Amino acid sequence: MQGEVQNQITGYVTMSHYNRKLTVRNGEFHNEKRVTRLDILASLEGGVVRTTGRIIELHRGKENAISKPKLKNALSKHGFKVDERQIRAAVHELRQQGIPLISSSGAKGYWFAESRKEVDEFIARELRPRAVDLFTSIRALESTAEKHFPRERLNGSQPMLFEGVGI
Repeated sequence: MQGEVQNQITGYVTMSHYNRKLTVRNGEFHNEKRVTRLDILASLEGGVVRTTGRIIELHRGKENAISKPKLKNALSKHGFKVDERQIRAAVHELRQQGIPLISSSGAKGYWFAESRKEVDEFIARELRPRAVDLFTSIRALESTAEKHFPRERLNGSQPMLFEGVGI
């Protein structure tokens, strides 16, 4: 709600749809390309992902976590100017490669896992809930799509989504 109020004050509203972003600024519509994680990865200088992994690898265990500002500073010392989004994209890419990099909002940083227990706890605390949430959304959307847009409709007619709801 607070974001909606802020958007009304500044006259700036953004709605995402696949890889397009519809932005309303001061009453004018702008259809812009949405920046994806792959776009962010493609924009990184060569070596940023690997250097990010090497720096975090030096911080083994939760008690030795490196904060995002310190990681950003360490990357800067290696000649890489990156923002937090780029750091998150690099860490995500490393995890996709199977590198056991752990993070926690409570620890406010990243660290290299010291044990299987740390990896399992991270998956249970951070990754699995996100995956369950995504699959719940997928199931709900597929169910609604099947109800309101059955595959056998070929004449182009579509029922109103809120038909009979009183809106």
